[in-house]
Amino acid sequence: MSSPSSAIGPLWNALRNDAVQLELTLARVGQAIGFFALLISLCFSALVSSDMGFQLALFSTWTLAWFTLSHTAMKIGWARQQFTFVNPMVEVVIPGFGMLVLTKVGGAEYALGSWVPPQMFALFISASIFRLRPALPIFMGCVAAIEYGIIYFMVVLPVVGSDPPLWALPAVQYVRMATLVLMGAAGSAAVVLFRRTMARALGSVRGQDLFGKYRLGAEIASGGMGTVFAATYCPEGGFERPVAIKRIHPHLAKNEAFLARFRTEAELCARLAHPNIVAAMDFGRVDDSYFFAMEFIDGVTLHDVLSHHRLTNELLPTSVVCWLVRQILEGLKYAHSGARDRRGKLLHIVHRDLSPHNVLLDVSGQVKISDFGVARALGDAQDMHTRNMAGKPAYMAPEQLSKNQLDERADLFSIGILTWEALTNRRLFRRNNEGATILAVMDGKVPRPSSLRPQLSGNWDNFCVRALAPKPEDRFQSAAGMLVQLAEIQQLDGFAGPDEVGRLVMEAREENLPDLELDA
Repeated sequence: MSSPSSAIGPLWNALRNDAVQLELTLARVGQAIGFFALLISLCFSALVSSDMGFQLALFSTWTLAWFTLSHTAMKIGWARQQFTFVNPMVEVVIPGFGMLVLTKVGGAEYALGSWVPPQMFALFISASIFRLRPALPIFMGCVAAIEYGIIYFMVVLPVVGSDPPLWALPAVQYVRMATLVLMGAAGSAAVVLFRRTMARALGSVRGQDLFGKYRLGAEIASGGMGTVFAATYCPEGGFERPVAIKRIHPHLAKNEAFLARFRTEAELCARLAHPNIVAAMDFGRVDDSYFFAMEFIDGVTLHDVLSHHRLTNELLPTSVVCWLVRQILEGLKYAHSGARDRRGKLLHIVHRDLSPHNVLLDVSGQVKISDFGVARALGDAQDMHTRNMAGKPAYMAPEQLSKNQLDERADLFSIGILTWEALTNRRLFRRNNEGATILAVMDGKVPRPSSLRPQLSGNWDNFCVRALAPKPEDRFQSAAGMLVQLAEIQQLDGFAGPDEVGRLVMEAREENLPDLELDA
């Protein structure tokens, strides 16, 4: 879950990106002030004093020119950044120049009694709040106080008469200087308070974002159909639960074929309630965004574990391999012969994309099958044709690659590949290109695992040879049959369990693993 401070980041960047528009608006305001001041000075020149009016007109013209230059420069790309920082400095100097002009044309007492410089100082310090930089108002307040003090003690005070009025005394000027500093401090405090308020408000809003009850976190993975995010399920009631959210890619949201496939995955997963299968939680649509919520697995994939052992050139203990494969088969057994539709009829779900990438291991040692995106439910059908090849060729059965009839035994062939690779620390059918990989699968030549790992018993050779038979009728006919033979192997090789798998997960998580693809 994002903290308010991190949640405010994107919004804050958006506000800062609007700094150009803010500077343009402030420049427009400055132009208006300069223009009306120029009109007033011209009227003053005609009706009261031509000399004073001329001095005020020069000051007004300078102010108008600067803000016109600033407004023009902010529309030029290379000058925007410079003027964004220069403008506040110029603004805080303008009232001081105005005070100098008033001193020259009207006298020291007139300049100190005029409301124009203090009001301009207050205006520009207050305007700096909208720039949303916490240090800027206090900085401008301090600069304004120093500027005011320098002008008073070096320019105004020497020409003040021997009996100055109250507003011209030094004590009063100290109060004015302190007021400018306090005004800047108040402005900075206002910016800080605004930022914190916005952070809390955004944090509250984010608590209700993403379809009302899910809060997105970091991206976990991205595939052809969608992107998977870590998320938090946070419905009304106060409790929270980590979940994974799969969102269909926006460009596929209008593709009915992809949408149907996405719905099918969600529907099938909803029927697969088993400890060794990633649980489905929710499916829905908000506007044009489709999502599928599922159980969050805090761990790694079997691919990550195997890559780690290839990198370290270590072999998995046969007891661990046996336990892992048994857990995967338990999940497949349920998908093949346990899952039922709403009327109670067996679905006979075939995964069709079983690979190490789709087997998840969590830190507690649980093993779960994921990604039924290309799964099919056979229902009452005796077999199934595949019009399009879906999945990873290096883990497909020959009948799936040739687009022939297939059934649950295609998944059992994939289990044979996983087992062979876990035992040998090598890739079985993977070649340099997809065509060569397909030819290797169709050729059906499988080295016995003991030829690469001599200490293996013949039981493992027999298991892999039967699981990887090119013809479906020569393979294991069910996941239950494979489990029986693995139970016999387990009696000889010893037992492993979640603790050993949990340690493998932690070891794999400690490294940023390269995607090692070793050929047979």
